[in-house]
Amino acid sequence: MALNPAEVWEVRTAGSDSNGGAFRSGGTGTDRSQQDTPHVTIDGTTVAATVNNATNQITIAGFTVSAADVHNVLQITGGTATAGFYEITAVDTTNNRWTLDRSAGTAAQTVQGAMGGALATISKALGAMVALNTVWVKNGSYTLSNATLTPPTNNSSPNVNVVAGYNSTRGDLDDVADWGNFPTITKSAGTEAIWTLSNTGGQIRNFILDGNGNATHGINSTASASHLDNIRATGCTTFGILVSSGSTWSIVRRCRATANAGSAGGFSLFNSHVSGCRSDGNPGVGFTLTGNVTLTRCIADANTSHGFNTTGGQTNLHSCVAYINGGDGFRIGTTTSYTSTCTN
Repeated sequence: MALNPAEVWEVRTAGSDSNGGAFRSGGTGTDRSQQDTPHVTIDGTTVAATVNNATNQITIAGFTVSAADVHNVLQITGGTATAGFYEITAVDTTNNRWTLDRSAGTAAQTVQGAMGGALATISKALGAMVALNTVWVKNGSYTLSNATLTPPTNNSSPNVNVVAGYNSTRGDLDDVADWGNFPTITKSAGTEAIWTLSNTGGQIRNFILDGNGNATHGINSTASASHLDNIRATGCTTFGILVSSGSTWSIVRRCRATANAGSAGGFSLFNSHVSGCRSDGNPGVGFTLTGNVTLTRCIADANTSHGFNTTGGQTNLHSCVAYINGGDGFRIGTTTSYTSTCTN
């Protein structure tokens, strides 16, 4: 067995990557992940635990187990048991034991770790999640150095993993461009994209991505059917938001690429449906469009080159606006091999 597809992860700046970090959606216990500190820390002294392998159980001393523990996640970080994340699937109150989703080792091996409490980094959550999991990231400032945020590669397809920012209550930023309360991820070193999205159906929403001159892109999506919502990318050196040629029919909504660095453009989009996006103040093209791209209610302004530049495929622009750009407002390139339309 492995972690359940319904696990929901929590990331907070005040959390710890040693915490349990998750609770199963719809679980029967009490969700202990939406807090900064663990519900219980198994330190081997005040609270101790050992493996009872025959039934995937661990026996605990110094803490009283209860039905409220069920469907929380335990992270084993020490002792002689196998480190990792385990869901508590049942409790044995008579013998003070937790039943885990799989064996944590052999009988009598020691367990140290924590149940409950949020994780501190998005990278830790992505490394722990499995197919169909969701990660919620609370408003705050997060730093990423010589790394990129990439979902796990062992997920099934389609793997509708969701990573979403929120302010005070999960979901409170969905469909709201309230940038002042979005979590911010800043690239402090390196040259990679902040996000690389390569899993079919992945969804990322509600983030400010600051490349800080160290990221090629805020997001580089090579996945088909990806969903990018409420993303603001700035300070990137190539494109703020890139949906590359490996992607098919991605959806990009209410995103903004602004004040990127060097000669970077705002958006580069391939085979996408795009709505309500803005590209402004970039030292390149506002929107570079390749393949079959449909844009509705998008704005390109104050970019040093063209506002919208179609370089191939069939592009349909509806109710879009281009103004005070350094090049053409709307440019249909000579390599376009299909009919393109601009309406309203």
